Amino acid sequence: MKCIQCVKENKKSTLFARHGMIVTNMGFTPYYDEEGRYHSHDPNLSTQFFECSNGHVSKVTTLKKCGSCDFGKETVELVEMKK
Repeated sequence: MKCIQCVKENKKSTLFARHGMIVTNMGFTPYYDEEGRYHSHDPNLSTQFFECSNGHVSKVTTLKKCGSCDFGKETVELVEMKK
């Protein structure tokens, strides 16, 4: 993983993990669809903040991907931090 702002600015940096959290949504029931494909739609969100050596802060949010469909994704966004 690279800092998205440093990539835009054509800079190199080191990325450090900062605080993170997991939001737990109640249970889910994995299932097999009509084609026999196993679906695991885990609704629990994981959020991790990263800070690069140039001071940019990014937030990575992950919703675990199902191996059989398009449920779940990972998003990366730059976060403006107030000083």
